[in-house]
Amino acid sequence: MHPLNRKRLIEILHDTFPDAVFDEDDAHLGLGSFPQWDSLGNFNLLLQVEEAAGVRLSSEEISETKSLAAIIDCLKLRNAYVD
Repeated sequence: MHPLNRKRLIEILHDTFPDAVFDEDDAHLGLGSFPQWDSLGNFNLLLQVEEAAGVRLSSEEISETKSLAAIIDCLKLRNAYVD
């Protein structure tokens, strides 16, 4: 496991969505925040987060995790997030 922080999650967002323009400090950053973050983009993002953190999300978590805040919550449950 490799605990992530917000800065690393933002880097993963930029890597997953290289053409997206978004406010990194937006507390509501999530699915639909920009055109590329659609359902397929969300799935790809979660795969990147899983790989970077060395964790596996359940299928239920994958279907329900649709924002940066929710990703952080999932990682915290696994002790895979540091502030």
